[in-house]
Amino acid sequence: MNQKNIKKLSTFEAAVTAIGEYIIGRGLQPGDVLPPEPSLASSLGISRNILREALRHYRTLGLIESKPKVGTVIRTLIPDNPYAGYFPILASQTELRPKLAEMRECLEAGFAPYLVQRVTENDLQHLQNVCERFKHPYSTEQIVFTDMEFHIALLEIAHNQLLTGLIPLVVHFFATESGPTSNPDPMCEYQRHLAICDALSSRDAERLTTLLRQHYKSYSGE
Repeated sequence: MNQKNIKKLSTFEAAVTAIGEYIIGRGLQPGDVLPPEPSLASSLGISRNILREALRHYRTLGLIESKPKVGTVIRTLIPDNPYAGYFPILASQTELRPKLAEMRECLEAGFAPYLVQRVTENDLQHLQNVCERFKHPYSTEQIVFTDMEFHIALLEIAHNQLLTGLIPLVVHFFATESGPTSNPDPMCEYQRHLAICDALSSRDAERLTTLLRQHYKSYSGE
């Protein structure tokens, strides 16, 4: 997008696109500093007010951050929690719970072949240690947070940055904002999660997929 087109559009979307193209075109990387607002606005051919709004968009995504005496710094090129700014709104939409359950099921079950390929002995040991916490919980909340820790660790085995960016939404947000549909049984949860560990340990992608799909029936209340 050239400066002439940006001036013609003069919109928030144009400014967001222009900043993205500026970063890409100059090959900027995490740690690099963007020019001061007056200079950047001038080079992009947009007003400083629109520029500030567009920069706020990138801050919400976690792509940039402001550092004292440094300026606006590129933090990452891949959002690590793109939905963070919208959690309060999402939490108010109760009908989203089954949609989140669908997302979790599709993501984890769909990644099963990659998980069994990439899991390490350290990963398995960590998951098994988490499983042990299901045996003697002191509250329902502990069961929920143990489940959350297990599934975060499970998805991180994939070593996929784009997937990692969705973890706060499909695991953390789902657990903290929605909670369980009923009081979970500790030993039942222990056995479910231990079976997932066993499928990973045996590198059985088909069994892992089946177990994960069965596991998510409890989240959807089926």
